Amino acid sequence: MVIQDGVTKFKKGYGLRNLETNENIDCDTNFSMASVSKQFTAMAVAILEEQNKIARNDYISQYLPDLPKCMEDIEVWHLVHHLSGLPDYAEALWSSDKSKPFVSNYDVYDYYKKQNKLDFEAGEKHEYSNGGYSLLALVVENAADQLFSEFCAENIFIPARMKKTALIEYPPNISKRAISYSEWPFFEDIDFNTGNTIQGEGAVYTSLNDMELWLNAIDSNSLVSTSTT
Repeated sequence: MVIQDGVTKFKKGYGLRNLETNENIDCDTNFSMASVSKQFTAMAVAILEEQNKIARNDYISQYLPDLPKCMEDIEVWHLVHHLSGLPDYAEALWSSDKSKPFVSNYDVYDYYKKQNKLDFEAGEKHEYSNGGYSLLALVVENAADQLFSEFCAENIFIPARMKKTALIEYPPNISKRAISYSEWPFFEDIDFNTGNTIQGEGAVYTSLNDMELWLNAIDSNSLVSTSTT
């Protein structure tokens, strides 16, 4: 897709979304956004701040009270901007072994409850953190008193008219879903990971058409005010 001065000049899909069924990719095909999902989580926090249900300087322990003492100085904005110092959890919980169960945000929460130190003090430096955004989804749930998926639908996807966008559940609830494959010449189905169901850091599926609507919503400040944007 090419957008110039707010006008869409070109958009098209290429290739196949499913090699078994030979279904084509088009502008309504829903792809896993993986870590690009994080922008929606950050928007959820911004919306809650405008609703006076959260403040960027709140300690996350206000929403996640069972975290260890070493995490007591982490604030909401530290999670948003990858400044928390949280250690990476992926090696402990992610797996492509289909015999293992899916991991939830609460599994990630439980992992952090057992840690006794950070990689660095909160705010000291930037280091990309999937775990921070997994916890952020739980912060959103607790501040909104609503499931993260429901909050995103009601406050982001529906107002932006992103009718096909959703967070994945298993079995998959995504229409026109693109399967992930390995590189040529193997094209192995590599869609499965036990971490696929962790929300906040990933799990959003959306299409080119819905991403166009998302960009329009940001540019028009229709979800939050200009100052918040």
